[in-house]
Amino acid sequence: MADQEAEVDDPSIDLLAAEDEDIEDEDDEQEADDAGREWWEAEGSLRRARVSLPDGSPAEVLDLDASESLMSKYGSPRPAEELAALFPPGHGGLIWHAQLIGEDPKFHPKGLAKDLSAGEIRPRRPALPVRSSDFFASLVRVPDGRWIFDGVLNGWPGLCTLELVSITVRVKSPFGNASIKRAWDAERTPDVVPATTVGSKFRSVRATLRSAPSSAVGYEDGVPGHVWWWFSQRPEPLVAFGEGVQAAVKAHAAASKAAEPTATVAHLFAHRYARGDKKESAKEKLTYHAAVLLEWSHGEHCTVIELATLNGVGGRHGRSNWCKDKLAERPTLYQAMPACMIAPWKGECAEIRCVDVEARNLGEFKAYVAKHEGHDKRFVDPNFTHTGPVRLMHRSQSDLARYLVNYIRRDPRYTEKVRNCQAFAADLYGFLAGKKGIVPHVSILRPMYTPRPHLFLYEAAMYHNPSAHDPLRLN
Repeated sequence: MADQEAEVDDPSIDLLAAEDEDIEDEDDEQEADDAGREWWEAEGSLRRARVSLPDGSPAEVLDLDASESLMSKYGSPRPAEELAALFPPGHGGLIWHAQLIGEDPKFHPKGLAKDLSAGEIRPRRPALPVRSSDFFASLVRVPDGRWIFDGVLNGWPGLCTLELVSITVRVKSPFGNASIKRAWDAERTPDVVPATTVGSKFRSVRATLRSAPSSAVGYEDGVPGHVWWWFSQRPEPLVAFGEGVQAAVKAHAAASKAAEPTATVAHLFAHRYARGDKKESAKEKLTYHAAVLLEWSHGEHCTVIELATLNGVGGRHGRSNWCKDKLAERPTLYQAMPACMIAPWKGECAEIRCVDVEARNLGEFKAYVAKHEGHDKRFVDPNFTHTGPVRLMHRSQSDLARYLVNYIRRDPRYTEKVRNCQAFAADLYGFLAGKKGIVPHVSILRPMYTPRPHLFLYEAAMYHNPSAHDPLRLN
């Protein structure tokens, strides 16, 4: 009988299926990330990684706090009282799904081969594979009854301390039908030890985990705003994020004894992504990425500002189309990113990225795009559609950083049709240039677009804002 799956008492199954589809789409990029690395198991349950440096010499990545660390850490959680203080109770944090793997290869999930190398689990996989024994050895029950995972999950430095929400297993009936059942639930069976609920003969076991509540609004507790700025043109390049961007701008101005730069001219542009040898589908021919290029009063460089999926750069080896060394083994941006930003990408959540580029004006930026234009490069069919002066009264760099934090905190969602890069770029350009009638680049998206430039202006904490999982309403 056909292996037909039925959803049983688990509202997260649709999300899991969607994630599986995304994993297949991203395999090529992940394979490239893994090139040139060797994996092995050190003493105990600490997985380490050896990387090849640009000169070919090997080096060990040992620092758990570094963005480039590929280690997983299991079996040595911190004391319960300490974790309770570090991880406050509450809903709303980002949700993650880890694939628990038993010791017996006969019961490994189908499709696991891509997550294994010589029998060892490869780090930084989208499905977050982890051996069941390692996972349960890293759980601690804190005084208020919650179960907390403490370690480094699957080599992702941004996934260190997580609350266990549920454990689900995939089971088959005698007739061959498959269903998903909850083996453990934080609200229904909190007093049951999670490790006792999963046997050794289930082929598919998934743990649903939740980051701290603050993860819904920022990369790090106390620093709200899923916005980051790559100050690549400074003598000492820096990645700042959230409200810390404003602090970084002001500190740099004070140290250099110079006034903050002000935004002078904005340019709205769009392009398709290069697909290499793959033939573009009809949908891909209509899929454009839009962004805004800003020129500054100092005339030294420009900045590209874009909205995209959360952790889309940190979760993909620090690769950005606006960086010349995007395809390097160790991109400079990747080396500079804080560990809290290195986590799997979240397709339902958005972030705003700001990248300083060498180009000093529109002409030089067009030359950069032209250099990387082509189906075997980065950009296809670039279009520069609008140019105008920045008319805001308050247009310093720290002012811009504040506007961007306001915008993303008012609505953290990302969707392909409504809350996307083109809607953001239209909002931002219209806001900066003081222009009405700015719409998404692709005409089929325009009926679903509602201008929301007011989101840049107001303090998000004074509003009831949607979560990443709230549905979007069309016009």
